[in-house]
Order: sequence, then C-alpha cells, then structure tokens
Amino acid sequence: MPSPPKLKRLSPFESAFRTPPPTYRAENPGVEVPPLRRPRSAAFKTNEDLSYMGTSSLLEHSDDDCSTRAIRFSVHSEGATIPIDDRRRAFITSALCLTSFLTGLELALTSTILPAIEDDISVSTTQYSWIGAAQILAGVCLLPLWQTISDIFGRKWILSAGLSSYIAGCLISALAQFAHQLILGQAIRGIGMYCFYELGNAALTDVTPAAQKRQSQAVTLACVCMGASVSTILGGLLSNYAGWRCNFYFCIAIAAPCLLVMLVYFPASIPAQRSSKRNILSMDFLGASLAGSGVILVSLGLQLGGITFGWSSGNTIGFLTVGLACLFGFLVQQYFTWQPILQYSLFKDLTTASAILVSFTHGFTTLACFYYLPLYFHLALAASYIQIGLWLSATAIPSGIFAFGTAAAIKNTGHHRLIIFISTAALTMACGFFIMYASDDRDWIRLIVFQLMISIGIGSLFPALRIIMHNAVPSPLVASSAAMLEFVRGFGSVLGIVAGQVLLQNKIRDRSGELRRAHVPEHRMDNLSTDWRSFSDTMRLTPEKQGLLKEVFTESLSKVWIMCTVVAAVGFLAGFLILKTRPDQQPTMLATTDHHEMHGSNSDKDIDLLVPNSAFEA
Repeated sequence: MPSPPKLKRLSPFESAFRTPPPTYRAENPGVEVPPLRRPRSAAFKTNEDLSYMGTSSLLEHSDDDCSTRAIRFSVHSEGATIPIDDRRRAFITSALCLTSFLTGLELALTSTILPAIEDDISVSTTQYSWIGAAQILAGVCLLPLWQTISDIFGRKWILSAGLSSYIAGCLISALAQFAHQLILGQAIRGIGMYCFYELGNAALTDVTPAAQKRQSQAVTLACVCMGASVSTILGGLLSNYAGWRCNFYFCIAIAAPCLLVMLVYFPASIPAQRSSKRNILSMDFLGASLAGSGVILVSLGLQLGGITFGWSSGNTIGFLTVGLACLFGFLVQQYFTWQPILQYSLFKDLTTASAILVSFTHGFTTLACFYYLPLYFHLALAASYIQIGLWLSATAIPSGIFAFGTAAAIKNTGHHRLIIFISTAALTMACGFFIMYASDDRDWIRLIVFQLMISIGIGSLFPALRIIMHNAVPSPLVASSAAMLEFVRGFGSVLGIVAGQVLLQNKIRDRSGELRRAHVPEHRMDNLSTDWRSFSDTMRLTPEKQGLLKEVFTESLSKVWIMCTVVAAVGFLAGFLILKTRPDQQPTMLATTDHHEMHGSNSDKDIDLLVPNSAFEA
C-alpha cells in the first residue's frame, strides 16, 4: 500500500494572519478526498461538548486509502443549537427581536427629530448633517469586523458590549447640550447599533432549533419592518409632546432589558478561535481606519470649501488631499490584506459588481430623502413636529411593508431582476418628482403619492440586493459579501447627506443677492447658509419676506433632488446588468472558509476542507 503523502505545515507568514488555527495541507495535489466522517478526538465526545462556536483543526487519516487531509470542523450539526430550555430560549428570542425592532427604528428616527433638535440647541448646517452621518460612518467602519470579534470572544459578550455602547450613546445624546456632544453620542450609538444588527440574526440562529430557523428569521425581519414603520410617528409624537430627548430615553428603555437578558440568559460559549492574539491581529483595523478617516476628511473638505474657507484655501486643500490619500491607501491596502473589507473578487463578476453599485446609489438617495424631507416640511411648509412624523410615515410605513413583501416574493418566485427594475425605476422617478415640491404648497397628492413611490425603491432594495448577492457568490463568501454590501451602502448614505448639505448651502448663498434686494436684514443674511433657524424664525418679517425665504430654500433644495435623481438613475442603469441567479446554480471555487463566514451563512452542517483544485474540478 502506498505511503500517505507528506504533510507540510503552513509557513508562519501564511498562518500568522489567518483567522482559523494553523492547519495542514498535503503536498501531493492529486490526493482524492474520501467521504467525510466525524473525526475522532478525545477533546470532543458529544454534541454538547462541541460548542456551537467551537472549531478544531483535526488531522484525519483514512486506513482504506492513502488519503490524509486537514479539516476544520465547524460545529453546525443537527445539534448545533445551544442546549437550553424553552424558557431561556423565549427570553433570548424576545430580546433579539427587540434589538431587530431597534435596528428598524433607527432608519428614520434621528432624521424625524432633527428639526426639533435644531430648534432647541445651536446646530449649524454642517453639524446638522454630521448628527446623522456620524452614526452611520462609525457603525459601518466596524461592521465587517464584528463576526470575527464574536468568534474570538464569544457571541454573548460582544452582543452585550454592542448593547452597552448603544445605551451609552443614547444617554450622551439625551443629555447633550451642544452639537458636538450630540455628534459624539450618535457615533457611539452607531457602533452599538451596527454591532447587534450584524450579530443579532446569527445569535438567534444559534439558539433556535433547526426546524424553526426560517420562522425565526421571518420574525426578525418583521420586527425590523415594524420598527421602520413606527419610527417617524413615534419620533414626531415624542418630540411634540415630551421633547426630542425622550426619543433617546425610549431607546434606552428597550435596549436595557435586552442587555440584561443577554447577560443573564444567553449562554457563554467557548470562543471559536483559540489563538486570540493572532486572530485579533488578522482583522482589518487598518482598512477600517483608513476608510473612515478618508471619508471624514473628504467630507469636511467639501463642507469647508463650499461654505467656510473657499476652495483655494489651505484648509480645504489639506483636508481633501489627506482624505483622498487615505482612501487611495485603503484601496491599495485591501489588495494585500488577508481579510479585506472590500472583496475585489466580487468586482470581477458583472452581477455582484452591479449589485454593489446599486447598493451605493440606494444608500445615497435613501438617507438624503429621510434627512431633507423633514427639513422641507419644517422650513418650507411650517409643519409641526407631529406633522413631520405623520407626513414622513408615508415613506416609512410602506418601506417596511415593501421590504417584507419583497423578501417573500423573491423566495416564492425568484424574479429578483424584475423587482430590481421596478424598485430602481420607482426610486428614480420619485426623486425626480420631488423637484416639483413648492414652498407653502400642501398638495396632498404630491406629499403622499411621491413618498409612496419612493418607498417602493427604499423598502424593496434592502432585501432584494442581499438575496441577489447571496445567490451570486459561493457559500464561503456569503457573509463577507453581505457585510461589504452594507459597508458600501453606509458610505453612500454618508456621502448623500454631506453632498446634499454642501449643494443646498451653496445654492442658498447664490440667491443672497436677491434677498438683499428684498431688504432682508443683514444679520439674517449672514446666517442663512450656516443656520437653518434663519429660515424658521421669521415671525418678525413681513409675509412677503417670509414667502421669499421659503421660496429660496425650496428652489435650492430642488437642486439636491436633481442630484439624487441622477444618482438613482445610475442605479437604475446598473440594475440592467444584474443577471438571473438561482441558489442551485452557485459557482464552485476553492476557498479556505473562515468560521465566521460559514457561520454567517446560517449553514447547519459546515465542514471546511483544504483541498487542491483538482478535487473540485473532478
């Protein structure tokens, strides 16, 4: 009988930055992989001993042939769920559903209460945009890292840390007396929110029996849609009758019991990755820092150049130069890192590349809509806080309904290309119709129908793009591709808010001559492009001057809608490049699957093999 092939341990350079523990591979590329069987190990004897997050690098030798293989055994067998009683499972499931509700609530809650915040504390136009952008930017920078961190330290502690961060951010925001304190609180909230957004569904899968996993995922999606639907009405009611700070206290009242349940009932598991130091070093903190720093510096450069210092000033040039250098360094660094945030391989496929582009345009237009529609209602239509919430619910409530309905429709029909076409077309047309909004014109057909149209695009694209990406990539890349999709959408959202604010301010400043000829007071003229209260605090002005200010604001805002229309049209054209994919036609490829990626795919039985290409080609 021929002797088994020699085994070669991975070099220190190869293994130092890999998420799994050191594995082995056969030097002989022609080794045939025998049928899988459970490894024999004294360390693991029962399914209970195999922790739901545990992995083990085991060397298995088959006596009936010369095949020796190195495998990483991911414990997602029939007993993959944590052995807990029904009472504990009910508490944990309820807490995770509440975190999903909070995730949906954050879609439009902050944007709904921003007019109330702007009336209460001194908020410049630049700070107004960063109150929302800071929450998204801080969250998406760390979003791709949470799965790996939870594999190292355990799901329980990372979820608890995320909820603690969210509660701390809400408390800072509720107690803030100045805009910079509020921005800091929003950034801390964003870190926590994106943490339990990324890990909540996986944690629910861990504690749910295999037969109920699909039902649990449907329930969490319903909770997200419910939170998105009530966010605007809740924000308007609390801001109008109790003050905008009560919105943050309401979020604390929901998150605090969830944190208590996580600490008391969620079982502490064995960390999946044994060599914590090695795996911590393997995470792409450098890439996240470069991306976040680059976007912040470029955004500040655009804001300073457009309003404060001018485009030729040293401050503007410095911010833009350093920011672009950080973004370029991020793109280069992603090519060489072991666990990149940007999976360049996804851009080689037309379907995945187009889906990523559509995701960027979706984020850009969605957040611009949710942030500048309330401003239009407040400044141009003189709406109260509760009216803002009620009117904006024409976007939020249908968005949640369309999101849930789209997921069900694609599951039953598989016609995702048609849904992408309808969604991107509706998004483009609605942004174009927003240009028709006039000052002091409460035309209910325009206010309601146009928002219903944009809700088709906003709600449907959230699940549709994720399902398309899931079906178009190999199983080992499902989790990383989903994280990348949210990463790109988040950066698009930040750029949409900042670009809209810069364009709006510049157009208002261009109309300053017309306002001077109408004898608008000079002190008000100086603050028009830097303080939105100059438009809302008009009690001492004549009706003619009040109408002129509203007209200037509305016409300037129409340029923002034109920009959103162009961006949405790019997404509409990119949608035609998305090809039809089905789950049963996923491409095969050689991949060393990270545990957190396999876990993110919600697979029940995951075995990772390090085998040569010939095994797959055969």
